[in-house]
Amino acid sequence: MAARNCQQRTEQHHPQIDRGRGCAQRRALRRCRHDIGGEAAEHRADNPKTIFSLTNEFVGATFTRMTNAVHIIDRADDATVALHPLRRRILEHLQEPDSAAGVARALAMPRQRVTYHVRELERAGLVEAVEERRRGNCTERVVRATARAYVIAPQALGAMGAGAVTDRFSSAYVVGVAGQTLRDMSELRKAADASGKSLPTLSLQTEVRFASPADQHDFAEELGQALGALAAKYHDEHAKVGRTFCFNLVGYPRPAEPAGSHAEGGEDS
Repeated sequence: MAARNCQQRTEQHHPQIDRGRGCAQRRALRRCRHDIGGEAAEHRADNPKTIFSLTNEFVGATFTRMTNAVHIIDRADDATVALHPLRRRILEHLQEPDSAAGVARALAMPRQRVTYHVRELERAGLVEAVEERRRGNCTERVVRATARAYVIAPQALGAMGAGAVTDRFSSAYVVGVAGQTLRDMSELRKAADASGKSLPTLSLQTEVRFASPADQHDFAEELGQALGALAAKYHDEHAKVGRTFCFNLVGYPRPAEPAGSHAEGGEDS
């Protein structure tokens, strides 16, 4: 279950995460971080599978070398560039800075061919220059990928990616909500980057195992009532100074674990 703010979270290194231990620490450390007046207060969540992320901190991120942890692709031409098989290999290699010549050596491919594809990636904003090195009478450009991961937003598909689903109880509606969030993030990130500002966000994630369909129904009823009460308490449409946030709350069955792995308290078949 996840509640997503319509604002983009900025990715910054969390000082409590050991870069070398990565995933294991992220699973062990579930924090609720509040930034108020420049002072931070951290609280461990009671549920070890509950994740809280407040303001502009990306909890557990270690991507300090990248401009963004995730790059949202919202143009069809850029999506075409990213989906090219060779360019995907180049992007994977450029998680660490390197020159086109260095990439060519690593991939055992002609330098001129790699240089062409690197330029195409740079035009699409998927690669950026970070350094220039003098090599005798030549200058060598060093580039890197602009993010650790790339997501293609629905608007890259034009009209085919903008369909509306009205059945709120369908899985298609959940997918539509996720698509709308991606569309919003794309636009908000552009505006934030242009103004040099960060985007405040709030996200919550947890898992709930229901003993019966009746419990699932009662949970949904109580959750809706609680959310409605909070919205009524804090929403002020007449406020002259303030900011409107969007919240999307969705729930779906937890996917099955990959073959060979054993989750604690495994799911019934």
